[in-house]
Amino acid sequence: MGNADLGYWVCEHRHLALANMVGFRAVTHGEAVTDWETINPNHIAFGRGEKGFVAINNGGSSAVHTYQTSLPAGNYCDIITGNLTPDGLACTGGTVVVDGNGHFTATVAAQEALAIQVSTRTGLPSLTIEDGGVLEGTGVTRTLRLTVTLSQVSGETITVQYASADGSAVAPGDYAAVSGSLTFAAGELSKVVEVQVVGDALVEADETLTVTLSNATNATIGRAVATGTILDDDEEPEPTSWRIFLPLVVK
Repeated sequence: MGNADLGYWVCEHRHLALANMVGFRAVTHGEAVTDWETINPNHIAFGRGEKGFVAINNGGSSAVHTYQTSLPAGNYCDIITGNLTPDGLACTGGTVVVDGNGHFTATVAAQEALAIQVSTRTGLPSLTIEDGGVLEGTGVTRTLRLTVTLSQVSGETITVQYASADGSAVAPGDYAAVSGSLTFAAGELSKVVEVQVVGDALVEADETLTVTLSNATNATIGRAVATGTILDDDEEPEPTSWRIFLPLVVK
């Protein structure tokens, strides 16, 4: 169900602002509260380190204010009113411009809020994970390598989490499950996720697993899921040939 309002049933969690603020928590989780400001009793603002910032206006009229954040400079999408477009170049709702000192000026409507986070800056590089394959081998451990690349060079440190999941290949019998994070230093364009594959002597179909990217910082995720294929290289044994000698009887 894609609609938030279905007749008598109202799916509050599907409303844009609520759904996006769940994502905001995921992006900013673990960050300390920073840059707290009480503009007036009905108007407050605060940040979550270098990951996000919120302004809330519970007053009866709109408010214009210049806010101090700890965010890096850039153009941010207000996730209360919209999302980052799939190409990462624009916002479907409001846009906020943070300067090099962490300041931005915005108008927050009466009884409304504004929220920005590092994962919804426009023009960020995009992360892509590519499919890969490896011959299984027999009685050995081989490495399946899946390459993660950035669409462009960045001057910031970029991180992204990854985790494997079973397909027709099942851990731990066919491969060793992996999860963790990749860190791209400024200027780096590619990293590799390595999955250890367990070889056997069974003649079987090729098997697959997936690796999924999530929770990127300072980048968007263009292609989140890659398929890793374990290519079976075992062969059916040659059939055994038998020679049968029959006695010759002479009468």
